[in-house]
Amino acid sequence: MLDEEASALDVETEARVKAAIDNLRKNPTTFIIAHRLSTGREADIVRFLGHRRIAGMGSFQDLSQSFAALLRASGILTDEDVRHSHTAA
Repeated sequence: MLDEEASALDVETEARVKAAIDNLRKNPTTFIIAHRLSTGREADIVRFLGHRRIAGMGSFQDLSQSFAALLRASGILTDEDVRHSHTAA
């Protein structure tokens, strides 16, 4: 289980950590806790927490549609992402 594994890293180091995590994900179940929403982009299942409760659960693409305003405000989701998620579904 990883908790905030990239919160204090620069972009380059974060990319290296993400690559290592992606390699680990090939085997057993991995839980990753993060404040950066982009960390969940490659996850099979994302649980979005709000006010100490699960506010949403599903794929990043599913949740990106439900929480689009929040993701856009954080700079993680673009209009292109939304268009792509609609065509991928």
